[in-house]
Amino acid sequence: MKDFIKLVLTAIVFWVLFFSAYSVYRTYAHYSPITICHKTESETNQYVQIIVNHNATGGHFDNEGTPLFGHEVDLLFQGEVSCPEPSATPTTSPVPTPTSTPVATSTPVPTSTPSSSPSATPTSTPSPEATKAPETADNGQRATTLPPYNPPVCSVALPKRPSFSFERLSPTLVGINWNEDNENTTHWSINYGYTYDSLIYGIPYLPLEARSIDIGSLEPNRHIWVQLGRWNSDSCLVLSPIIDP
Repeated sequence: MKDFIKLVLTAIVFWVLFFSAYSVYRTYAHYSPITICHKTESETNQYVQIIVNHNATGGHFDNEGTPLFGHEVDLLFQGEVSCPEPSATPTTSPVPTPTSTPVATSTPVPTSTPSSSPSATPTSTPSPEATKAPETADNGQRATTLPPYNPPVCSVALPKRPSFSFERLSPTLVGINWNEDNENTTHWSINYGYTYDSLIYGIPYLPLEARSIDIGSLEPNRHIWVQLGRWNSDSCLVLSPIIDP
């Protein structure tokens, strides 16, 4: 009796092991992995990797490999592969902008208007003279005579002479400040240069409400001479003393 029970138990164990091995064999004999890369909304982790058997697409693709609704941007690969990684986005370095751009200016010199008009002096009518032929240069071309320059005449009240203060903000930057009223004033200007008698750079127009300006892009640690201009219209200008900040 005991031998019969042992025989039955041995048979049961054999068949259990046999069917387990057969089941494992069938599973791995027909296992063909695929990789599904599910698209996310993250910029740093754009895909989620899903590895399943070829006959279990996880509701992302049909049997023909066509994406299902809601998974149009998912990716499908044969075998076990890694999903694409996000590409690095190039960044652009900011370009420093100078505080102000030097502009070469010419300063008109105001002229005073005579208080009284001179009386007319009778003159004799000159006799007509023969017209001279136009002079020619050495190369045979006609020489051109430019008319004399007449500076603008101030026809309104002159503003009073301005003053200003300054400070060296950095080796290449100087700050200019002034505290003046707006009497007989329409706008301001700044002239500057690296020598006292050569103020070849400038800011020709600053609005009436301006009271400070930073002059940048200078040669490092070099002396700079500055002059503030006070305007009444475009013809009346009064200049401050020239100062070396």
